[in-house]
Amino acid sequence: MNISDKYGYLNFAVPADKFDAFQSQIRGLVGSRFIVETINTQNLLPQKQTIEQQKKNMEETATQLKQGRNQLNSSHKLIVASIQSKIDRIEKDLTALKIKLDVTSDPAKREALKAQEKDLLTEKAGRENELSNENSIYTKKFNSLNVQIRDNEVALASLTKQDQDLIDTVATVRGTIYLNWISIWEVVRLYVPINLGFLLFGAAAIVAYFIQHRKPRLLLPN
Repeated sequence: MNISDKYGYLNFAVPADKFDAFQSQIRGLVGSRFIVETINTQNLLPQKQTIEQQKKNMEETATQLKQGRNQLNSSHKLIVASIQSKIDRIEKDLTALKIKLDVTSDPAKREALKAQEKDLLTEKAGRENELSNENSIYTKKFNSLNVQIRDNEVALASLTKQDQDLIDTVATVRGTIYLNWISIWEVVRLYVPINLGFLLFGAAAIVAYFIQHRKPRLLLPN
């Protein structure tokens, strides 16, 4: 509120279902002639529809992102399992090859086994590098999806709050009561609507009438 000697205003916000009672109380404070009421309405349906559509889009995006993350996890597990099985097979071959080297004394056979061992070690290094790259790519994609999901959740929470605020606004009547000082003459005019021009014209007509119909005075001799 802001009140001075002659002017002031009161801002109010009341539940919509209690506004009629509030309005009746205000009207009961002074006579109806002293109240000027102005009603403004605002169509909030387009804003409500826009927020709901944005929420729907956000929810669909959230579903897609989570599905993408699940697919990424499944694909990653399959790739890792495939690479790891190849590494396990190589290690098994290396173990068998080492046994052969331990029991082989023929230089030519040992040379051939050494060559096979070298090839297997090279292949193993390649598979391990492939596994490292897969883990690195997966981590980047996974973190990126998590960031997008988190940002989407924040945006969705903001839209949900906007939606609730809008619902609260629809369920609330807000307004302002203006207070103005009026003079005694203005009070009289409210109860007795007098047209000043008409009043002056009437007074002039009455004066003219008496002037025209005034009787001359008779003077009697002594």
